[in-house]
Amino acid sequence: VKVGNSADGFAQVASIVSDFKLEEPTCFKDVHPYLKNKTSSCVHELGDYLENYVTFDSRTFVAPYDRIYLYDGAGQLIGTYTGFELAGKTIAVKTKTLKVVLESNNDNQQGWGYSIDKVEHLPYDALAPILWENARRKKK
Repeated sequence: VKVGNSADGFAQVASIVSDFKLEEPTCFKDVHPYLKNKTSSCVHELGDYLENYVTFDSRTFVAPYDRIYLYDGAGQLIGTYTGFELAGKTIAVKTKTLKVVLESNNDNQQGWGYSIDKVEHLPYDALAPILWENARRKKK
């Protein structure tokens, strides 16, 4: 983590610590394009971090009327996506897991589906320099 001071005196985290290619669980491995009239669900383990940044493959695509639903580890809906809306997009997830549900209807239009390119993490200890700086300022 790089920490610097901005003009107003607050410490800022300037970069994310690590990133890696997520190994795809078998529930979506090699299912491109996905099948019609199916609902597939997959939970991706992200790890215990302050925040995770999940970047989807640029080929991510679902046909019209098909949907990708993203849920955090608490089961809260992060978003609903169709078409190319997730292609190359990075989504912030504050929980240890990301659940991806792909729903396809019964028409004959299927897309490529989805894949995750990488996951970047912001670890809890990235807050330490900010907290130390704030504590130092309060003592003055």
